[in-house]
Amino acid sequence: AYLACVAFADDQIGRILDALDSSQYAENTIVIVTSDHGYHMGEKNQLFKHTVWEESTRVPMIFRLPGEKNAGLECNHPVGLIDVYPTLVDLCGINDSTMHNDQGRLLDGFSMKPFLDDPVHRTWSGPDVALSCIDAGVPVELNEPGKVEDQQFTVRSRDWRYVLTRTGVEELYDHRTDPHEWNNLAGDPEYAGIKEDFKQKLLTMTGR
Repeated sequence: AYLACVAFADDQIGRILDALDSSQYAENTIVIVTSDHGYHMGEKNQLFKHTVWEESTRVPMIFRLPGEKNAGLECNHPVGLIDVYPTLVDLCGINDSTMHNDQGRLLDGFSMKPFLDDPVHRTWSGPDVALSCIDAGVPVELNEPGKVEDQQFTVRSRDWRYVLTRTGVEELYDHRTDPHEWNNLAGDPEYAGIKEDFKQKLLTMTGR
């Protein structure tokens, strides 16, 4: 069923692109294919999306730009969904503030345009890790935001994933040798420095 869903989505995206290519907007439209979360299909004895591991947090990030610039090239630098809006603003050449009024505030995130311009020799002003979190509890009031200390957090670099749970449990995985995140290195003294480095990055990004 899951593969059928993927195949169906692929087919529908193809229909959209075919329609776009035959329209007057073909050279004036940016297409992004992404998702709000990944999905466990039994990996690590989990189903659905409620973890901060790779299967739940990794999503596609596919750009199609007018003129097919750098078409087919890949970039392995981690980014987040929070970077999509700044990227669109940058690609559209919008230099003015995008706040609706003086009650708004500037949004976080960094433009991914440097990766689109040069996926290999890129110059990126954003962090070298991507941050993800899941809510570890539902707020009593529907309009009350969840507390930071009640979240489960993770940061993912090109080669590592660090996890910090709401109870202080830590996880550290080396994706070069452990792409499925089975061997938790957080308790190994040999990796204490690496773990602390990622922990500080996570705490900084979450304002803690």
